[in-house]
Amino acid sequence: MKIKFAKIFLIIFAFVAFDFFLNYTLYNPQFITPVYGFFMRRQMLAKETANYPLIDIGILNSGLYAGPRASLEGTVTDVVSAQDGDVHINIKSKSGTLVTEIIPEYPLTLPISGDKIKIWGVTRYDIAHRWWELHPVIGWEKVN
Repeated sequence: MKIKFAKIFLIIFAFVAFDFFLNYTLYNPQFITPVYGFFMRRQMLAKETANYPLIDIGILNSGLYAGPRASLEGTVTDVVSAQDGDVHINIKSKSGTLVTEIIPEYPLTLPISGDKIKIWGVTRYDIAHRWWELHPVIGWEKVN
C-alpha cells in the first residue's frame, strides 16, 4: 500500500512540477522576454527563418495551424502605435488580414504602409480581440 501511494504521489508531483515549469517559464512573458532578448541582441533569431515556416494568413486565421512560430508574406496596410508600447502592423494578403505586433523588448525598424514584406514571429490567439496574431514579431524583411 505504501509503495502504491508513493507512486501516485510521485506522478501527481511530476505533473504539478511540469505545470509550474510551463506557467512560470515558457508561458510567462517575464521569463521568456529576457531569454528572447538575449538572442535578439546577438542577432541569433532575427535572421533565422528556417524555424518559422511560411504559412498562409488564411490558414493562421482559421485556427488550423498548430505551430508555435510562423512567417507570413503580405502587404503592410497599417502601422499603429498602441497604448501598451507595442506597434501593430497589419498585414494583408489574398486570403485575409492579420495583426502582428512588435514589442518594446525587441525593437525593430518599422515597415512602411504599402511595403511587401515577409514577417516572422510567435503565433498566438489573442483572447481579448478574438483573433490570431504574430506577437511578438521576431523579424521582417522586404520581398519583391
